[in-house]
Amino acid sequence: MARRGAPAAAAALDAAGWKAGADGVRAKDGRKLALRLLYYTTRGAGVQAAAEYLAAAWKKAGVDVTLNGVIDTKMSESLSTAQDWDVVWLPIGVTLPSQLVGFLSGPGAPKGGNFAHLANARYDKLVAEAALKPGAEGCKLWLEAESALFENADLVPVVENTVLIAARNATFDMPADLFSPTSIRMTGAS
Repeated sequence: MARRGAPAAAAALDAAGWKAGADGVRAKDGRKLALRLLYYTTRGAGVQAAAEYLAAAWKKAGVDVTLNGVIDTKMSESLSTAQDWDVVWLPIGVTLPSQLVGFLSGPGAPKGGNFAHLANARYDKLVAEAALKPGAEGCKLWLEAESALFENADLVPVVENTVLIAARNATFDMPADLFSPTSIRMTGAS
């Protein structure tokens, strides 16, 4: 059975040469293990709590963590220009996997939209193939391409806030998990 949590992280970091210092922070070749976690402050208390939870878990493993909560406009600047982060809590919602390609491959920010400077050859190869295949065949390739990002830990699925939307005697559309108010159709009273 694989070890999990802080003991597994500590073992992996030890194996990679990151040794804990007197202050508990790990270092390798004279460089401290540090992460800057960027997240939205406008997404509610749940995101703030999650960022604090992640920071506490990383600190327990010996990482010096700096939390950087920002408003939406600062997030855009940090991603595209400042590049003042190492890990970002960034929910991205799209209706088609092709809409993610510019964010996950190609030139890095600020010259391109690839804000994380990802370079996943398998993803790039599968995306190129998927773009040429219609229907189920293309869908299978898009799924494989996205899987390549998770397998390489380029992206880590976490969780997003749950939003309750209810309707009585009405229907509406939810494209990309976003409520479309102009699609409301009353179906009658009961």
